[in-house]
Amino acid sequence: MCDTQPGPAEPNLSFSSKEEACSSAAGLSGWDVTGAAAEAGLESGAQLTAGTCSVVPQVLQSCAEFIEQHGVVQGIYRLSGVASKIQKLRHEFESEQIPELSVRDVHSVSSLCKMYFRELPTPLLTEQLYGKFSDAVCAATDEERLLRMQEVIQ
Repeated sequence: MCDTQPGPAEPNLSFSSKEEACSSAAGLSGWDVTGAAAEAGLESGAQLTAGTCSVVPQVLQSCAEFIEQHGVVQGIYRLSGVASKIQKLRHEFESEQIPELSVRDVHSVSSLCKMYFRELPTPLLTEQLYGKFSDAVCAATDEERLLRMQEVIQ
């Protein structure tokens, strides 16, 4: 597994300004996996900081915060939640609401998060970077692995 061939050439990710880079990733409020709202500029979920931008869709931000607080259970991403509850949560995010997440249903929240990632038009771990991610995973130590992963996502 660790003897991977180099993937396709990396895309040109250079931008002329921080605002241009952030604008290209904007539009991630609610459940928008297409980025269709990006043309409208930075949405309420976007934050410009010294030299970087952080655009996190509301659904991911809410799920991540909830899972960090209540998700220390075995199989958090392996076990599926209740389909009807997942669809209800999704509908609430689609209608720009922030639903009340229940501690008793942590698996539905994690399943909603997985569903969001599955529906992205472009995977987070792009084909262009697959070889580099694969090489980073094969590092000998955890420290080296972490360092190499950070280098790939920079």
